[in-house]
Amino acid sequence: MKTYLKYIGFALVAISLASCKLDNYTQPNASLYGSVIDDETGELILQDLNQSQGSSIEIVEDYWVNGEQKTQARTLNFKTDGTYCEKNMFNGTYTLKATRTNFYPVEDVIEVHGDTEYILHTTPYARLLDPQIEFVDTKGMVVATCRVKSDEKIKNVRLFCSENPNVSLGINEAGDNACQVGVNGYLGEDQVITLKMDTQYMTSGKDFYFRLGALVDVNEARYNYSPAVRLHIDNSNIEPVVEEPLGISIDDCESADGWSSGVGSVSTDGDCREGMSSIAVTGSSKGVVLFQKVFSEPIDTKVTVASGILKLWIYVSDASVFPATSAGQLEITSGGTCDSQEINWTFDKLNLNTGWNELNLKLSDGANSGIDLSAVNYIRFYHAAPTGGDVTVKLDDIRIYAPEVFDECDSADGWGSGLGAVTVDAVDKRDGEGSIAVTGNSGGVVFFQKVFDEPFAAPCTLEKGHFTCYIYVSDADILAKNTAGQFEITSGGACDSEEINFTYDQLNLSTGWNAIDLPLSQAHKNGDVNLDALNYIRMYHTDTKKQDITIKLDRIAFYEGD
Repeated sequence: MKTYLKYIGFALVAISLASCKLDNYTQPNASLYGSVIDDETGELILQDLNQSQGSSIEIVEDYWVNGEQKTQARTLNFKTDGTYCEKNMFNGTYTLKATRTNFYPVEDVIEVHGDTEYILHTTPYARLLDPQIEFVDTKGMVVATCRVKSDEKIKNVRLFCSENPNVSLGINEAGDNACQVGVNGYLGEDQVITLKMDTQYMTSGKDFYFRLGALVDVNEARYNYSPAVRLHIDNSNIEPVVEEPLGISIDDCESADGWSSGVGSVSTDGDCREGMSSIAVTGSSKGVVLFQKVFSEPIDTKVTVASGILKLWIYVSDASVFPATSAGQLEITSGGTCDSQEINWTFDKLNLNTGWNELNLKLSDGANSGIDLSAVNYIRFYHAAPTGGDVTVKLDDIRIYAPEVFDECDSADGWGSGLGAVTVDAVDKRDGEGSIAVTGNSGGVVFFQKVFDEPFAAPCTLEKGHFTCYIYVSDADILAKNTAGQFEITSGGACDSEEINFTYDQLNLSTGWNAIDLPLSQAHKNGDVNLDALNYIRMYHTDTKKQDITIKLDRIAFYEGD
């Protein structure tokens, strides 16, 4: 650790400063001004202007009244640029203490006479090296990078935003939880921290100020800052997000090749929902077979019946000609024809409306006659419509997918903990943009928990499925390898309901990162879990040494084994 102060003295000068000029009062008859300087770089140590968040100086005056020594103290805050000024003082001897700061503490006895300058030469807790803050207009994103030099453990690095040029923790319009990287450890000087802030909540066409800050794990420490940067935010050039295709394509419907219909000739149509076209047919709905196609090459959907979903778009010009109660189906098969090795959905499950309909049909909700999902080679859409009215029907973007990742752990949204605030660690991670992290006393019991707004369909079965994730523990000896704690997943929206869980003797955690891969067949069960509707997760332990610990999670997922 660095020495707490490299003090090289102070200067007493009698000058008149425009920024600290005194009126011609008889009393008080002195002022104190100066700055705090990084003794290594010679630069000002930047501060937070907010009184409760910025560094401060306590100035204590000793004086005598009727032979009795008295003490009077006042507190002075730094300006954003690291300077300070106190006009109303008397000539005399003062004890100066700089505590609750973003630099190593300073204490000294000084003589104030007239206009007196005192320069604090010390060492900041952290230096933000090579800070870069830029606006990427095509993404609607401010991207900031820096390195951090410090002998102390870093709690977090944050990006602050405000219309006020004194932007800081105390003057921050980005929200308390916006754009933060939880570090909770020591950083190498060559380690680059990257933060990204979404600007779409800001008023487009205005200027905003941005500043990076790093907070060390020292009692009463304040943030160390980079210089503020003014950026003009204009979100008119944001490019639409192009998402990766979902799952396995059955047919993109960009061509009518191979498609036939009992209604009429199948053609392509520029009215589509994906790509450049859909396939379309117009004629009497009495044609029964609306669309069908045999695929020359079988398609491996890479899903199971339990987890797979058939996704497609269907357009009907008049849904009333297809009563939901009448005979008709959407079917896929591996038998090369209808009614052979098939999964089908009747029209009451399709629930079509006039116009375009986006369907996400669970394979498990269809009638299954032994389909081989590794060799799908036929699709048919038909209806024995009793009305016989003319109708136009279109199909687009037919694909099968199975969700895999339960949670990427790239965001702390929705996560809670009994240890403390859950943050994102964008540095120490195993997959994606970051891991979620929490630090606190292990007696907090609940390390992580989350209720999911949308149920998750695991692409696996209890018999062959596997649960995987990454778990980091700073000291595995704190967590007993027994059954007094669990990693649990439920479909009941809470703990101990429709649950599968693994105890700590199964997790067998070591200090550092652990790659967990456990068969669901070995999980303990509490009720009947629905793997197609998982909506809650919790990690806890009741038998610990009740010491401070850091725990992180990354990429929680499922897969179907052999």
